[in-house]
Amino acid sequence: MPEFVTKRRFDNPLLNGFMLFLFMIIYASIAWIIFSQFFNLIITLIAGSALDALPHEISHKYREVFVEGAFFWLAITPWIWMALNLGNPNKYDKGYKQPMVGIIYVGKAFLWGLIGFLFSCLLLGIFWKPFNLAYIFNPQTEEQAMIAIKGLTASNFFALASILGQILSVSLFGKWPAQLFTNEPKAINFINWSLSLALAILIWAAIMIPGFLDPLAFNGIEITANPWGSWVGTNAWFQAFIFLFLMPAEGFAGYPQRLVTRKQPWSGLVGLAIAIGGAFLLRGAANVLLGGIAEASGLALDVVVAAFFLSWINVMLTWHQYFEDYPSLEQAGGNEGKRILTQLAIVLVLGTIWGLAWPFVYKYLPIAGNDLGLGHPVLGPVAGQFVYMVPMLYSATGFDRWPINQNVPKV
Repeated sequence: MPEFVTKRRFDNPLLNGFMLFLFMIIYASIAWIIFSQFFNLIITLIAGSALDALPHEISHKYREVFVEGAFFWLAITPWIWMALNLGNPNKYDKGYKQPMVGIIYVGKAFLWGLIGFLFSCLLLGIFWKPFNLAYIFNPQTEEQAMIAIKGLTASNFFALASILGQILSVSLFGKWPAQLFTNEPKAINFINWSLSLALAILIWAAIMIPGFLDPLAFNGIEITANPWGSWVGTNAWFQAFIFLFLMPAEGFAGYPQRLVTRKQPWSGLVGLAIAIGGAFLLRGAANVLLGGIAEASGLALDVVVAAFFLSWINVMLTWHQYFEDYPSLEQAGGNEGKRILTQLAIVLVLGTIWGLAWPFVYKYLPIAGNDLGLGHPVLGPVAGQFVYMVPMLYSATGFDRWPINQNVPKV
């Protein structure tokens, strides 16, 4: 079976990374138009006559959350499972080269995501009308459509629960405690996926379902409460939290908790404490500093704050995946502290520029706010950031950065 290795098209890592970034912005814009149009057509074929009878605002919102759900379930959640928890199982087994390897990879991810969505809704839909497939796929009245929108939105944000539970288990805890049971890599990956999936389901049940079905009432008394006042406020805090717990695994060599210990689970617990405390500090500072941006852009402050921290995340992930954590340790003169601080400065400066510009430019971009007059749903200033992020991650882990990077036979 032939073997292939990945080779940069451009020797300079900064030039190669920039070309990857430029390609991905163009690709993600085109891919979103196709993806959104396709799933908008799917729901039109399934429930078109019922949707036409609804008020335009409700029908439009329903289509938006349906397309968002297709994206979150088919692309985001299964990428976490395949790339991070399971370590890209059997990716190269067929002996293909790129782009066929990546195409098969995406196909597997979509299948996993579809199974996850159907299983969760079939199970929850027995007792919860918002998750009942009859409501989700074919709402007949305005009331049913509103219930379907709430259920779809809560279902969609299992992706966030998966980020919080399943990525965190890798980035902070290094898949611990799976190593306590076996030394076999595939078994460790499967145990990590299973345990972290259980944690993600718990987070989803505890936070996302009541958060999106809020307010729930019994005998006229509200029985749900949001500590941040609204889901948008909750999401703003989560994005700061995610940035901080991703850092150790995204080019920062286990820091900052590595300053205290490398031993698990203490390293993970220290990192978790830093991420929780730091998220409160960052969100508080952002609320003060970004008020003018929110007012000038006409967006709610919590939306601007969430999008700002997502900009930091996007730059950090892009720098790790496309720019290969430049500068390297060798380029930093063998000084790891210098290398890490340089990369942190790059991420914060570029992320801040992106985050300050985003509230004003997203509405012109096909990946977030501009349907180009075609009428397909776009995801807005927060979720729209994922329309770049997710294809970028697939291009790195599934396509080995093809076509900017080349797949060449191993010598």
